[in-house]
Amino acid sequence: MKKRYLFPLLILFLLGIGGYYTYTFLQKNSGKGAEAMNFVPKDAVFVLETEEPIQNWKEISNSEPWDFLINNSFYKELSKSANRLNEMIKENEQLFGDFGSRKILISAHVYKPTDYDYLFIVDLKNISKTKSLIIKLIEEMEGYKVTKRTHKDTEVFSLVQLKGNQTLYISFVDNFLICSYTHSLVEKSIEQNKEPRLSRDLSFVEVEKKVSGDGMFRLYINYNYLDDFMRVYTKSNDSYFQILSNSLKYSGLKFNYDASNSILLLNGHSTLTPNSDSYLSLLQKQGGSKIGFASYVSKRAALVTAMNVAHFGDFYDALEERMKNSESEKYTDYEKKIRKIERFLKISVKEDFISWIDNELTFVHTQPVGLGIKNEYALFVKSKSGSEAKEKLDKICKQIKRRTPIKFKGIDYKGFTINFLSVKGLFKLMMGDFFGKIEKPYYTIIDDYVIFSNHPQTIKNVINDYTNKETLENSEQFKTFSKNFNENNSILIYANMPLAQNGLKEFLDKEALADVAKNKPYFEAFPHFCFQITSEDNGFDTRISIDYQNKESIVKIKEDIASDTKTKTNNGSMSTLESTSEEGDSVQLSIKAIEDAALIQLEDIILEDLDAKTQEENYDSGELKFEVSLKNGLKDGNYTEYSKTGKVIVKGSFKRDLKIGVWKFYNEKGDLISKKKF
Repeated sequence: MKKRYLFPLLILFLLGIGGYYTYTFLQKNSGKGAEAMNFVPKDAVFVLETEEPIQNWKEISNSEPWDFLINNSFYKELSKSANRLNEMIKENEQLFGDFGSRKILISAHVYKPTDYDYLFIVDLKNISKTKSLIIKLIEEMEGYKVTKRTHKDTEVFSLVQLKGNQTLYISFVDNFLICSYTHSLVEKSIEQNKEPRLSRDLSFVEVEKKVSGDGMFRLYINYNYLDDFMRVYTKSNDSYFQILSNSLKYSGLKFNYDASNSILLLNGHSTLTPNSDSYLSLLQKQGGSKIGFASYVSKRAALVTAMNVAHFGDFYDALEERMKNSESEKYTDYEKKIRKIERFLKISVKEDFISWIDNELTFVHTQPVGLGIKNEYALFVKSKSGSEAKEKLDKICKQIKRRTPIKFKGIDYKGFTINFLSVKGLFKLMMGDFFGKIEKPYYTIIDDYVIFSNHPQTIKNVINDYTNKETLENSEQFKTFSKNFNENNSILIYANMPLAQNGLKEFLDKEALADVAKNKPYFEAFPHFCFQITSEDNGFDTRISIDYQNKESIVKIKEDIASDTKTKTNNGSMSTLESTSEEGDSVQLSIKAIEDAALIQLEDIILEDLDAKTQEENYDSGELKFEVSLKNGLKDGNYTEYSKTGKVIVKGSFKRDLKIGVWKFYNEKGDLISKKKF
């Protein structure tokens, strides 16, 4: 997308000059004109609406978040326009106060597969009486080449910027100014006014009425085109947005800024796609329940998606019924696979798995800790009781051991047992693609929550964070931010933006990732985001909240992230006898320091598969770093560590995760430099 910072200043200039003549020479009252929303093409992804642009601009431009934005280098050009805009308003306070109440709409449209642009619609009110004057001003603007043509009997002006080669397209229809940097959007707007589609859609009218006239501005989301918008940035369709676009029709949200807590709030209503039997429509009928995941989910969580219903068993029955009625072939295949699992393991999926699930499923992407650049995934399932869940899952595990070669034994870790549920694709089969990332999961039980993950180390990390009180519940920032949540929930998507950056490679294309890297300060300054819907009559109560943190808070956030991320290095590579001091000088390490550093590192070996016989890890440059034997998910057998040049630098043995025997340490030349007995 091009940086089009010219528009705000140009439009305010036209309004200011036109408003001056209107205020000076014409009467202030005018008759009711056309409706602004009639000009918005039906393919708008979202529409921003305000009726007090001048007053709202003054409030926003004086806020702490805006002070941050305009001082950031990324917003350098926008800052210049913004500062000139501020000066214009301050110098003409009385003038802008008198004509500043007018409707302005900004809509976003995907006009080609890889790009989108904005359409601006301004209610000129009295200023429309001086349209000829404004046109004259446009034609005489310095630094622009102005041409005009006709589309559907309506004049369209092209303002070509001589320095920069950007073109702004402007048209006047009734009492409205319409403009965009994409000519097709102006043309579609002119056509739309003759046969309005969006503004006459009853679902849109419903959300519009819910928020009409409230807040600093209103945001309308059109889910029909959300997938198109997200494909501009993402590599492929993402299940999050597919669920929303297939289920919801529109959202209408009113915006307010909570200055005391520096939180941006959007509250309103969402309508369902008519006659939809989608995932969310079933959720809407099932009602919500109280959120409980914060006591168990790590504060390292980058993305949390919580689904709540009144009774999961009823929801699952409705899900089956929907599939049976509307996707008969899919249901036949589903039933066939379920029956195959049940016959093979001699279990009942509903009785032994579904029956103990209570009312909350929370899917979590966690900041990687020791698993390289890969995201960690975990599913937190609230049970009716932990003991009932254990009994049912123990039965399934017992049947797996009887009917398959897998002889995995549960591992005790800090008083919690980690088990292996080797039923591939069970979650995807039962709950759809969204849960497909959990395939042959390991699991543990904490209180009434059963936690599943593909990686046993993720389960260990969950236990560590829970026992160390490093959960969201114990994060002061999350507690403050979560006060804006609706306690009764259907779907909640929460993102910790600084942490989420680490996992975006999986979803975004190269260009979008480059934008993320470039905009890193914004992820840090606006660290928490939440989208939430809760079942209510004919749709969902809908909330979006984003917080802002000042520099001092950002430093604290970074410190927390750094302390939560386990590092495997200790003053450089342990394959060398030298380290570096804070002053940059080479420092000779003692033999004991080398031993201690190596042995401390061994405690943090990440086991990626508790069923594996061996595990290896490589340096970032690709060379083998170490190899270790495993048994039943524990380090058991030989351990060998190598330098980047391939030399053996540490050799030893484990027995049931404990170091045994004599451990030997070598330098790069292969000389034995130390031994340690365990």
